Parts: sequence; structure tokens; C-alpha cells
Amino acid sequence: MNKDHGLTEDTLLTRRELAVRWKVSIETVKRRERARMLRPMRLDGRIVRYRLSDILRIERDGYAD
Repeated sequence: MNKDHGLTEDTLLTRRELAVRWKVSIETVKRRERARMLRPMRLDGRIVRYRLSDILRIERDGYAD
């Protein structure tokens, strides 16, 4: 099953959505952010989102494991 069903590369994911997608905790997502493996978008200061296009690139390169 394709986990990108209905999503476009312009889609923005929340930390929780990314954690579920990668089957990790939200804290792990935050650690990967601090390690600069992820580049978050900050909306209105505290709101964090990730571009699906960036996530797909990371997954393709094998860094999501």
C-alpha cells in the first residue's frame, strides 16, 4: 500500500504525522531535527511543519531508518 495516497509533494506534515509515518516517537523526530537531518518550517513561531518533498528525499536516501 502506498503511504503517500492523496498527498502531494507540497503537503506539510506535523511532527506527529512524521513520527507515525516513520514509526518513531516525537522525541526522535526532534532529535533528528537537532542533528540537522530534518529541516523544519516554522509557521507563526512555534508551529513546526515538514515538507513532504524533503521527507521523500530523506526516505529515498535511506536516512529515515
